[in-house]
Amino acid sequence: MNSLDFSNRDLRNRSFRGRDLSGADFRGSDIRGCDFGHAQLVGANFERARTGQTRRQVFLPLVVAGAFALALAYGLSHMVFGALGQTPEQSAWMSVVMLHIFSGVAGFGSASRALLGWSPRVGRAGMYLSGVCSAALAGFFYLGSYFDQNLEAAIAGAVAGAGLAVVLSLVAKKPMGVITPAMGAIAAYGFSFLIWTAAIAHLSARQYIWGICLGALSLVYVGFAICSLRAVGHGVSQLIGTSFRGANLTNAQFDQENLKNTDFSKAIGR
Repeated sequence: MNSLDFSNRDLRNRSFRGRDLSGADFRGSDIRGCDFGHAQLVGANFERARTGQTRRQVFLPLVVAGAFALALAYGLSHMVFGALGQTPEQSAWMSVVMLHIFSGVAGFGSASRALLGWSPRVGRAGMYLSGVCSAALAGFFYLGSYFDQNLEAAIAGAVAGAGLAVVLSLVAKKPMGVITPAMGAIAAYGFSFLIWTAAIAHLSARQYIWGICLGALSLVYVGFAICSLRAVGHGVSQLIGTSFRGANLTNAQFDQENLKNTDFSKAIGR
């Protein structure tokens, strides 16, 4: 750090956070994944510097999202197969109703950004709702299973899961933009399977109108699952690579066309 000449170097994933780098030369360097948060970069030169994401920054959120999705898939598969054949007269019917509501809302919400591109605000609200419902489903299953299928414990788990999703959506917006649609895709597929079994049952009973309508709804939710998977890719593309958050960039020089996945929020002189 004694020299301020960082030109034409591979600096990926380095942290320069809070450093005094006034007048530093980063021309032609690869600064993907670097953190310059709150650094002093007065007069620094970033011409031809390569900004954006590194493979590590893309891979880690995908692994985390996959882990959350697999956890939900495990719990949802048990709940879906446990719901088959249940009737309103049985004690577990309330759990079946909650399963339909939460998986249906989560599946639609995660696809809402792609479906409602004309209204980004509504799409974001749908994504938040999807995350809350997906986490509620996971909490409902795992805490309920831990306490031997106790309904009160399962409801407490759903509330805890929903609360955790709200907190994570506020403090980790970008990572949740990958995790939420991954879980939403699982929820949409689970709801599709539930509705498909109901459609088959109605068709077998020669209730053709209900059977056809439910079958169509099941196919719609397959489409929602595909939209949610596409939203995962969109979430990855929105992740921050190089961060200048809160940095002092007075008179710093950049090539505008090379700035990709770069965070300049609260930066001075930018």
